[in-house]
Amino acid sequence: TQKAVAAGISPETLTPETFPLPATRAVLDRLYDDVENQQGFAMVEGFVFEEMNEHELRVAYAGFCSHMGTITVQNRDREFLLEVMNKGKGYDESSRGYHSNKHLDFHNDGTNTVSLLCVETAAEGGLSMLVSGPAVYNEIATSHPEYLAPLLKGFHHHKRDQLSDGDDSVTPYRTPVFSFRDGVFHMAYAGPSILYCEREGIEISDFEKEALNYLESVLTKPELHARMELLKGDIQFVNNFLVLHARTEYRDAPGRVRRLLRLWL
Repeated sequence: TQKAVAAGISPETLTPETFPLPATRAVLDRLYDDVENQQGFAMVEGFVFEEMNEHELRVAYAGFCSHMGTITVQNRDREFLLEVMNKGKGYDESSRGYHSNKHLDFHNDGTNTVSLLCVETAAEGGLSMLVSGPAVYNEIATSHPEYLAPLLKGFHHHKRDQLSDGDDSVTPYRTPVFSFRDGVFHMAYAGPSILYCEREGIEISDFEKEALNYLESVLTKPELHARMELLKGDIQFVNNFLVLHARTEYRDAPGRVRRLLRLWL
């Protein structure tokens, strides 16, 4: 970390070559395999940062994560490393959920892998929940296979606050909820972004809504969930093509604000 800071390398441009970690190579290889080829998520405990300043913390976190993928931009503001904390914003078509303390339904992000570092915990709530996309697909294929057709066809998505000048509010294309590319399973889902499209004149048929409602009923089955409380120093990695994530509502205490750092890889 100190070498990267001294060299003036910004966190978003760090690579395995500029932030070498030879002593942790075996751990990193296992992490990558777990996220990319196995269960689709992994957790690292004990990331020590108490003696670091904010810049050193960001460099250390980004440097570690650079071994799991290329750090990429996360929004129209060109942020590469952002804070997940309550800044008093809502969770609707005008804003994203990472600056609110509201419950977030199961969804995935627009990148290969999302990583979270817990810097401070909430006073109450903020539980992280994960669900396997293949498990959800198999449940629907077994119990209500007729719903697979609209889910495979996909839906338009509302862009919410992520608009450039002249952009339409809704994507001109449909994104499949489930898809297979070269025989490999992918899942892409964000329920509110789909339903907000109706306010922009996009029609969602009754049958498509039935399929979405059944999908949501499967997503909420507790027996399919992995639940974890992110503690200080925990780093979570989630494969967005395989696993959906959610978060319970949380409450901050006076002088103690839940704060996570997030990277897209």
